[in-house]
Amino acid sequence: MQTTSCHPRPAILVVDQEPAILRLLYMVLTDRGLIVYPAATAAQALELCQQHWPAIALVDLECASSEGRSLLADLRRIHPGIRFCVMGAGWDTLAPEEGRRLGVGHYFAKPLTLQQLVETLERVGDTPDMGSAAGNG
Repeated sequence: MQTTSCHPRPAILVVDQEPAILRLLYMVLTDRGLIVYPAATAAQALELCQQHWPAIALVDLECASSEGRSLLADLRRIHPGIRFCVMGAGWDTLAPEEGRRLGVGHYFAKPLTLQQLVETLERVGDTPDMGSAAGNG
């Protein structure tokens, strides 16, 4: 496993229904030394979360559509310390207080730049206790 410091890089669950975007995010994030678990559906995301306990979930709310909120809540039940970043046009339907309650730390509107996304995910992964603090509210 590659590291850039004395701590291993965080594992990231990436949920997006578009295969091209999922492949691109996988390639970019693994090239940065991150462990990536790609999921095209909510069911795959839940299974991967149970198997691997990723530190971060990057979820395209458009992928999850009406299931977006329940997917976040279900992932939180499986892994209470998981940190959420959401992307897509659907994020603006998530009220800020609901997002905080679910533990969403970062929102990305599409289109987004890969550099912005990678830098934010690396920052989130280097921040201890962010996800567990957000999940306790």
